Amino acid sequence: MGQYSLYCLLLQVKDLEVELAATKEKGKENLQQALLLEKERITKMRWDMEELRRKSLEMELKLKSREVRFMFIFLVHLPIIIFVSIIQQFS
Repeated sequence: MGQYSLYCLLLQVKDLEVELAATKEKGKENLQQALLLEKERITKMRWDMEELRRKSLEMELKLKSREVRFMFIFLVHLPIIIFVSIIQQFS
């Protein structure tokens, strides 16, 4: 093998090393971008879950409020209705 052939092989090896380094760097950048996108997706999902929890709590409070109003009306007005009904029976 001549000196020229050895020189060509060394150049090819050097080119492959440069290409490998560039491929590693590109892979690293792609991985970092993928991680960033995943973190953003998870953050958005957490915000969405918090919003759903808040809305769920609001609905629960509205339902409780309606239950309390119904119980108040029931407890206040039922005795009056019964009383009126009894009076009507004796009138």
